[in-house]
Amino acid sequence: MAAVALLASGITVAALPGGSPGAGSGALPAGSRGSLPHHSWWDPRGWFGGSTPDALKPKTIAAGGGPQRTPMPHQAKAGPVRRVRELTGRRTANSRVYRLSDGRLQADISAGPVNYRDRSGRWQPINTTVQPSARHGYKYANTTNTFGSFFGTSAGHLVRFDVPGGGWLTMGVAGSGGGAGGRTSAL
Repeated sequence: MAAVALLASGITVAALPGGSPGAGSGALPAGSRGSLPHHSWWDPRGWFGGSTPDALKPKTIAAGGGPQRTPMPHQAKAGPVRRVRELTGRRTANSRVYRLSDGRLQADISAGPVNYRDRSGRWQPINTTVQPSARHGYKYANTTNTFGSFFGTSAGHLVRFDVPGGGWLTMGVAGSGGGAGGRTSAL
């Protein structure tokens, strides 16, 4: 209660360890310097042990009216950023991820699939290039997708689609020696 009465009357209360000469009970009169030497109680320089923090130091104003700025040190221009390698473990059906020369990652994301799962479950790039085929009766093929497409040069072997799980569909001209054992669609 006594401390509240002293505060209300404008006397500052401070606990001084071991006391100090003239401090008496530790109650300091209003306006005293207290533990902030050489400064009045309202001087912010005294709040920081006699030194002024940078935020309170006077600023030099440039001729244009804004704060004066020192020029930035010269920085060497970085070389062009390039793809270093693809992170194949991060592939999905619709994306590929690349490590860049500056350490960042870049993802190519597509609305349609750009990769397919091979028989071992790994994502492989889809390639729509038709290349020579080793399958008998089909001269050209594309097997870099979830299904295989084979293209023949005879009327009986126009096209064949192999789907996952072993199913297949062939199309050719009826009566011209189409494939046996599958479905043949006559044109």
